Amino acid sequence: MAPLLGTGGGGCQTQAPMQSPIDPPTRGLRLGGFMASALGSLLLGIGCVMTWVVVHLKDDTQGTLDQRYPGVDLWQGKVALACAVVMLIGVFALRRRRSAGGRTGIAWLLIATAVLAMAVSVLAALTEASRLETSAVDGMAEAAAAQLRIAQDEARSQVEALAGAGIESTTEPGVFLAIAGGVMATLGGSLGLAWAMAQAAPAPQERSEPPVDDDPLTG
Repeated sequence: MAPLLGTGGGGCQTQAPMQSPIDPPTRGLRLGGFMASALGSLLLGIGCVMTWVVVHLKDDTQGTLDQRYPGVDLWQGKVALACAVVMLIGVFALRRRRSAGGRTGIAWLLIATAVLAMAVSVLAALTEASRLETSAVDGMAEAAAAQLRIAQDEARSQVEALAGAGIESTTEPGVFLAIAGGVMATLGGSLGLAWAMAQAAPAPQERSEPPVDDDPLTG
């Protein structure tokens, strides 16, 4: 006797569940990388326009001749600020890039620029304070000549006399903010690289299961 319902079209068949194309861990890497890179770039840029070094005379208790050097006045700060701009552009380019190779390349670029910005900021924190003590005398002489309305040579001789009693330099929070931004941007670039590599990896091949026939009348 022929079956009442054939397997070709009448049976009630249950298909194997389809896997969702959205991978929550990968999505977390993408979001975390974007947030860390964007915030790191922002902190780096803000830090570069803040004061990095202050040079002052010990006898100048009021600080009228203090010389302040923001990051953009130093070559390290200019390099770090350029890196911040590149990273900010790269963050958005990474999200919009479709090819796996392009995403990986941009992620490596973000990491390289973040490490460079962090390195030059650390270098400035370690070396610029002592180096600027000598060149700051010129700026102090100009400030003294303008305030006292005296000749430049006379002002310089007075400043050098005060400098002989003691001159100090301090590293300001701006450079440390730039360093922190570089560290965070490096973390963001690493997360972005992990996301790009995860997207580039081939999807695992799942074994196809035959459809399950739930119709008991199907023979």
